[in-house]
Amino acid sequence: MKPHNKARQLTIDGAIWWWLCGSGGSICIWDVNHQKHVTQDFTVKGVTPDTMERGQWKGTRDGMVHPSEVVDYIKANLLG
Repeated sequence: MKPHNKARQLTIDGAIWWWLCGSGGSICIWDVNHQKHVTQDFTVKGVTPDTMERGQWKGTRDGMVHPSEVVDYIKANLLG
């Protein structure tokens, strides 16, 4: 499946990946073969759901997913 047209691009070890924050706290990640991986935002950040929700409510960094966190998640969980 081709990545969504609003997906953000990442380059990891010379390979292009795409990611997108979906509704309900989901993160969609497409690998180099256009295979889609779906996970929760708090899993990517490595925090509890309560911490993520509190950060979103207060508008702090704890409630935001940053590209560097997505890169770290991909390297740890999808690249083996």
